[in-house]
Amino acid sequence: LKNQFQNMQTGRVWEWRVEIYLRIREKNQPEITRLMERDAALLKEGVALIFRRAHDRHLREPGLETITRQVTSYLNEQFGVDADGIPLIDRVLIPECKGFPADG
Repeated sequence: LKNQFQNMQTGRVWEWRVEIYLRIREKNQPEITRLMERDAALLKEGVALIFRRAHDRHLREPGLETITRQVTSYLNEQFGVDADGIPLIDRVLIPECKGFPADG
């Protein structure tokens, strides 16, 4: 998922350019692909809400621990678990999360 999300928690409008990757077990790849295609708008909206509601300090954490945890939790709710009872999403990776003032 590569997109830009807005956040106004500081009283200013910020655009956050974000890349999100999912690490999954190979056997779950077809199911994840199917769900991502079917629910693309829902997933984008959910992640956008996380970024809109995020505190500025969480968006600026060096390891993005809070945001990563929130996105992981949201995606695990959406995707569920596999036949073994293990979440379909093994790990959420956010290699890019750069903020720029959008109101200036």
